Amino acid sequence: MADQTANLLRELPSIDYLLKHSRCEALLARYNREYVIRHCRAVIDQMRLEIRQGRGGSIDLGEASILDRIENRIFLDSRPGHRCVVNATGTVLHTNLGRALLSQAAIDAMVEVADHPINLEFDLSAGKRGKREETLESLLVGVPRTDPLSFGASVAVLAIVAVLAHLVPALRALRVDPAIALRAD
Repeated sequence: MADQTANLLRELPSIDYLLKHSRCEALLARYNREYVIRHCRAVIDQMRLEIRQGRGGSIDLGEASILDRIENRIFLDSRPGHRCVVNATGTVLHTNLGRALLSQAAIDAMVEVADHPINLEFDLSAGKRGKREETLESLLVGVPRTDPLSFGASVAVLAIVAVLAHLVPALRALRVDPAIALRAD
């Protein structure tokens, strides 16, 4: 049994051999070398463990099988962590579900500026470096950057929103009998 285990372990390819395979070269073209090596080692280590646990007879030690495992592992690891979900909570704007949905016009505008270089800090009319704030200033219709009235008004609005955000739920909670609320949980 020990001889069979040792023979199976010897059949496993080296990491260097795997990296020279055309399928691994394709992975190296897309991912960082250390990242691919880490996954190759993890797959080989997993296969060593399976062989040592006596499951060597059921393991396919062919190159294609090993590369399939590596590709699958990298695919699963490189998927984005966030997924689309259906908000069936009954709450219109649920904070645990990320953010409010954007309108199609807002999405189209973001795609338009994300898809091409834009004049973020470049003044097209002067042909030289510009300022980021100029675009925002033009949207504020004549409000200069240093207008104290605008700053004061924005601070007041934010303060009112903050107070209301805390006060409204607190006032609603005062109307609920604690014994009823605790029984509901």
